[in-house]
Amino acid sequence: MKRLSALILALVLALGAVPALAAVDFDPSLYSPDELKEIMEMISDYLREAQAGRVLWDRDGILAEYRGPVRWGAGRWIVNLYIENNTAERIFVGFSGEAADGFQFHTGNNGAFVEPGVRYLAEPNLGFIIDAANLRPYGLTQLQTFTFTLDIKSGSGNETEVASVPVSLELNLPLD
Repeated sequence: MKRLSALILALVLALGAVPALAAVDFDPSLYSPDELKEIMEMISDYLREAQAGRVLWDRDGILAEYRGPVRWGAGRWIVNLYIENNTAERIFVGFSGEAADGFQFHTGNNGAFVEPGVRYLAEPNLGFIIDAANLRPYGLTQLQTFTFTLDIKSGSGNETEVASVPVSLELNLPLD
């Protein structure tokens, strides 16, 4: 019964149905610190997965979709973007103005060229990397909110701005 209450609480919190908490009989004192940590990890995992598949841009023959974070070694995460370029020109997709919980920093490999008629996925290309080493000086041990501007440009020298889209992701990523 204790496990079922914890699972129901995790789902209710993750779905944002806070008023429904009155229907859940949850007493944190019944759980060990490890069990409470597991419950919080379940909630964080659900929240990360709920944002996966979020369309950031879908116009003018270009699709940019957020597919969730992917762990890449200790303290590194890939912001897994999926890009389709259905135009006749090569495009450039990049980040600018990155911030982690309000602290400015730069992601690694924060841009990609995508040829006409081609699809791109950040994970196998090791693009758009958040490295904990860049965030530790700010005292962060977990990344809650990651904000950036998604810049999409076209033309032979990427001189034509197609889109500049502000993005905010609730990630809840451990930076260990």
